[in-house]
Amino acid sequence: MNTFSKKLIITLLIIFSSIFTFTACTLGMRPEFKQAMDSYESFIDEYCEFMIEYREENESLNLLDDYLEYVDKYAEAVENFEKVGDEELNTAEKNYYAKVLSRTSKKLLDLNNG
Repeated sequence: MNTFSKKLIITLLIIFSSIFTFTACTLGMRPEFKQAMDSYESFIDEYCEFMIEYREENESLNLLDDYLEYVDKYAEAVENFEKVGDEELNTAEKNYYAKVLSRTSKKLLDLNNG
């Protein structure tokens, strides 16, 4: 087997593994739960970008409007969690929750250390 064939096989295995992992993670999750978690992670991503810009900006008053937008986005993320309700999480949801929480925690720690 030549080098190209080996690389192709490895690439295909990685792609199929990623698809399987994504499908396994989302299978059995309530759509509103996944949407709430994705909304939260998106909020954290945008917040981290904003805070980096805030640190670099000399005139922080220019960013006040942006900050108020993040307050609204945070309220939206909270609203999405309220839609999920108090129902106990199933296994897929617990796993996804742990993964999102791990990723967002790392982003916030990196922001704090940066």
